[in-house]
Amino acid sequence: MKPKSDYSSEIQFDPDFMKNHLKLLSPSIFASGCKQDHEFVDAICDSTAWSRRIETALPSLLNNYSERAFEHVPKSERPPHQYIFLGCDTFTLSHPTFDDMDKQDKKDVVMISGPRVDIEVNASGRLKKHKISFRDVVSVVKCSLTAASGHDRVAKWSRHLLISRPDLFGTYVLSANTRSYQILWSDASGEIASPLYKWTELAPLAAYVSSLYIPPQHHVLFDPSVTRELDPLTNKQTWSIKNLHGGAHTGCTLVFSGDDPWRRRMHAWKCLNEQGRTVVIKNVFNAIDKGWNESAFLRCVHWHGVYPGVVRKLSSDNPAPLPSVWTA
Repeated sequence: MKPKSDYSSEIQFDPDFMKNHLKLLSPSIFASGCKQDHEFVDAICDSTAWSRRIETALPSLLNNYSERAFEHVPKSERPPHQYIFLGCDTFTLSHPTFDDMDKQDKKDVVMISGPRVDIEVNASGRLKKHKISFRDVVSVVKCSLTAASGHDRVAKWSRHLLISRPDLFGTYVLSANTRSYQILWSDASGEIASPLYKWTELAPLAAYVSSLYIPPQHHVLFDPSVTRELDPLTNKQTWSIKNLHGGAHTGCTLVFSGDDPWRRRMHAWKCLNEQGRTVVIKNVFNAIDKGWNESAFLRCVHWHGVYPGVVRKLSSDNPAPLPSVWTA
């Protein structure tokens, strides 16, 4: 893994981030004149007991935007359930082991798909905590007292999220503090950050939520070739992976998720189905030439025929219209 100091130095900044990387489904998402929205913003900007206020105010504001954005998503593109944002007082996160993640990184706001959690209210009026798998998380909001520490940590979150979720091509993450917020887009080619937006500028925040439903052109969140399946009775997680011939490997078990110093994301599944025993490997590179470097190595290995125990590349496919990402 890269040391912490490397994250911020690799983040690119785009002054036209909203135009180039976000999509606002409707101005009414944030311009509805909702008194409650303004109360949430006031609570976020109030530095008195800010860490406690942010646990409820920011998720509540984002959930208001999510509810309105969900109504503007065309039915043909609408997910089964509205996305919900949860503060750290409502859940405990089943956290993967990463060398540069600490306890403080668990105390963030996460966005998940609706059916993944059943929110209940205790008799005291407080929300009952639920355990959430890291692989249910789609986006993360990092809350910090200063902008300087926020975007570095949330960039780290985005990379670990993409490593842990093989069905994600990219994701949006948010860094927030009492004075401003910042949005990052992250995929295999790296992270791109927005300018710092004041809390008087709510259009980018609403566009961040909208883009999680329908991202702009050339931004892909979910890999259409990889689908996670969850048995409702046993809660066992398996994967379905489409192949190049119109079929799919079903009932696959994820056995490896990782990256390397070249920012390559690799996932490996073990599949036992009617097609026999199969191992499926998905590689995502941050540039086209990274993929062909490995391809040249495999050609050398198999120069005199197929060498047992070594992967041989038969075909490749790019299921997403991303010019900077090559998938084999």
